[in-house]
Amino acid sequence: MVLSSRVTIRSALKNRLTEAFITCSHCAPLRPLSVPPAQNIVKGKYSWPSHVKDKEMKDVVSKVLVRTVTNRLGCRKDGITEVMEHKFFAPIDWKTLLAKRVRAPWLPPVKDAFDAGCFDKYEGPEDITPYVDDGTSWDAEF
Repeated sequence: MVLSSRVTIRSALKNRLTEAFITCSHCAPLRPLSVPPAQNIVKGKYSWPSHVKDKEMKDVVSKVLVRTVTNRLGCRKDGITEVMEHKFFAPIDWKTLLAKRVRAPWLPPVKDAFDAGCFDKYEGPEDITPYVDDGTSWDAEF
């Protein structure tokens, strides 16, 4: 299978693996791991919590965490096709996804294109000097 959009595929894989991570860890995926657990994962020393029963999820995560790159899922002869054909990703309709016709499972409530209500307020430094155009047109070709 020849794929035209690697970014779309990576996003789908990332989303599905993020779901797997959340399911097995009950914590936010962007929370930094402390050093000892991260080192254990790199060494291939990890275990699954007892509540994790999904065999396909365990299988795909274990195959993605293989230390030797040439033996890692997605890095072998069949490349991304091997990942896409894994049972864990069976619910994904790849043709529809690649055609960008997959509907989002959740849409945030927004009033208009400029509504930033779903984001935290930025509490940055107050002493930021606003940009003033110097008239040199340095950005004309952007």
